[in-house]
Amino acid sequence: MRPSYMDGINCITIDPSDPDVVYLGVNYGGNRVEKTSDGGKTFVPFSEGLPDMCVYDVAIDPTDTRIVYAATGMRGSTCPGAGLYALDPIAGLEWEWIECPGIDPLGLYKIAVDRWEQGRVLCAFMGGSLYAYHKAAGPAIELSLSTDQSQYAAGDTHVARISATNTGGDVDVDLYVAIMLPDGTLFFWPDFSSEMSPGYWMTPMPEGFSISDYVFFEMALSDSLPGGAYTWFAMFYGHDTEDAISNLASAQWTFQ
Repeated sequence: MRPSYMDGINCITIDPSDPDVVYLGVNYGGNRVEKTSDGGKTFVPFSEGLPDMCVYDVAIDPTDTRIVYAATGMRGSTCPGAGLYALDPIAGLEWEWIECPGIDPLGLYKIAVDRWEQGRVLCAFMGGSLYAYHKAAGPAIELSLSTDQSQYAAGDTHVARISATNTGGDVDVDLYVAIMLPDGTLFFWPDFSSEMSPGYWMTPMPEGFSISDYVFFEMALSDSLPGGAYTWFAMFYGHDTEDAISNLASAQWTFQ
């Protein structure tokens, strides 16, 4: 199926963990990034937060394929706001600009994510500069999600669990949990609203706090549920802040 824009495609990036997930970077004037989760049958716009200019490259972090980077710019002219953008899938699927100090403003042309050094992204700018971006050191709370099965059918009981360990000091936290449907839509637990909101908060979370395989969701699945791949996401933020203080955890499962 043809994507929804009329401009040229600059890059095609396939998710290494799921070949049906593909990102397209396109010329200015159209939807600058589009995504398919069904191998190209349907495409959806995926550009919230990006500047109105070309996306020359899209790269996926091979150590965590939920993290996606985009290279933006405009050949031959300076571009305020151009450069490296990263996608935080738990924060409403919005791209965020990453500052690269001292780099020319002509825009970013190529990016490569290091598969051996986690959080390192090599950026080639149009003015001839090469920059290595290093993601900040990992957060204090180690977080993981799991489901009791990887595949479900109508009538099965779906159980999702969370594990967390606070390796830092006492901290006030908000826990955000979301589920992504096969079409890419996000709903936030526990109300399953499309509005981003914390499903749980703790003031404070004490140093050394730990839970293992705590059940946060359990439900019998109806045959009205859309078939396909689903993903749970979870992340801790500082209470009433936008500061992430855990890794982004995820768990995938399918419904047939």
